[in-house]
Amino acid sequence: MAEPPRTMFGFLLLPMAVQVVLIFAAFAAFVYFVESEQYVAAGVIVGLFIYYFAVRHAATSTARHRTINRGRVEHTVANRPPHSHMGKMIAKFGWPLLTIGTGTAYLSAEFYAGGLTPLSFLIITSVAVVVSMAFELLAPYRAEWSPWGDRSFLRDLGHTATSTFLGERLGLLLATPFFAWLGYSLAPGDAAWIGIWPTTWPLAAQLALAVFLAEGLDYWRHRLEHEVPFLWPLHFVHHSADRLNTIKSSRNNVADMAARFLFSYVPLLLAGAPPEFILWHGAAVTMFGIAAHSNSDFRIPAFMHRWVVTPQVHRIHHMADPVKGNSNYANITPVYDRLFGTFVMPTPADRHQPVGVFDNPLPTNFVAEGFAPLLWPFYRRHKQPETVEDRS
Repeated sequence: MAEPPRTMFGFLLLPMAVQVVLIFAAFAAFVYFVESEQYVAAGVIVGLFIYYFAVRHAATSTARHRTINRGRVEHTVANRPPHSHMGKMIAKFGWPLLTIGTGTAYLSAEFYAGGLTPLSFLIITSVAVVVSMAFELLAPYRAEWSPWGDRSFLRDLGHTATSTFLGERLGLLLATPFFAWLGYSLAPGDAAWIGIWPTTWPLAAQLALAVFLAEGLDYWRHRLEHEVPFLWPLHFVHHSADRLNTIKSSRNNVADMAARFLFSYVPLLLAGAPPEFILWHGAAVTMFGIAAHSNSDFRIPAFMHRWVVTPQVHRIHHMADPVKGNSNYANITPVYDRLFGTFVMPTPADRHQPVGVFDNPLPTNFVAEGFAPLLWPFYRRHKQPETVEDRS
């Protein structure tokens, strides 16, 4: 058996648990020595860049030099089968480990580390992303959806950075003048226009109420973006990817995240909800969203599909066929989908369905996708519709 070439990426040959511990330690050291939140954010993004290219290089070179023949099937590091020992463990326990582990980390930061802050949220989310990408490498759901070698990865990372750091700020910028004209303020502590928030409830109950109400508002924001033609360009970029994997979960347009702030969060602020509760809806969306977009072959009991958003449920929403894709709008729990008649139960046939969109008028570059809400009419005018037959 040929040995893999020696590279500077020996870190990737360590057991996954050791990798995760080292990554946690690196983040902790970085936060300790760098107090500025902006520098930490930049470090996280650079770290993801380095990790991605390291894994891509190691997987490619190892696959070329070390192919293990088992019967008639070739198993490589780049596409390890889910029925390997590690793959079976990830398939059975990966989804609860990823979702519950991420949620537990958020709760620990809130109740035992002085509160969930944007900085702690960023660190926990970044670690969850790295773990999810490792699961995809070890137990892939569909080989052609692999993030390793995905040419749109850099664009995805760009959309992640811009929508994360600019989306809510744009929403606040748009909302502030309007409410100032009405004589109200959206500043922290001054936003209670209606003032009906149950401030006497226990903190956990208030958090649960905020997440549940925000999820309901966000369900309708999401649904309207699919069903109202002039709102579709806001959300189009998220659905334009022709594969699903971890990094696609945050492939959003800045305007889409601004719309979430205006439609889903501003009403809670005006009702008197503390501004930090907004972060908790984002945490819940991220907790399930990373796994929901993951290209990992998670085996989840069927009854769970009716109560929380699982990868199987969310893949239907991303199907290229709009008849099937215009369903399962919820981000956290399908309760709202079931209540309003848009829930579709997963079936085994879903595995082979294409995802993305059949009619993409935009060029595949970051600028065109970033300015999709503005450029949409111009590109749409000169684009011939694509059909299912054209894509097959």
